[in-house]
Amino acid sequence: KEPIIETLEITEEEESWMKPYILQLKKGILPTNENEARKIRINATFYNVYEDRLYRKGYSNLWLKCIRKREEELVIKKIHLGICGAYTGSRAITQKTLRIGYF
Repeated sequence: KEPIIETLEITEEEESWMKPYILQLKKGILPTNENEARKIRINATFYNVYEDRLYRKGYSNLWLKCIRKREEELVIKKIHLGICGAYTGSRAITQKTLRIGYF
């Protein structure tokens, strides 16, 4: 069975909101800014790294796959164009995105 969403191959190291969480979870490295480090340390309890991908614990204890900025548009476009149903508005797209396991 084919996956619902294709994953983009990312060859270069890109800065993203996920990088501090991945560094904290894999290597225990926190940002030098004290406020940012505290925020990452507290929020990291909701995240997990599996096969070099970041996942966030969902509302119903499901793990949601965190996506990069470059993947965001692809996921939303596929949901909006009907891969997950008929034409939908923004609120429905948000709910469907969470339901199929993306954060």
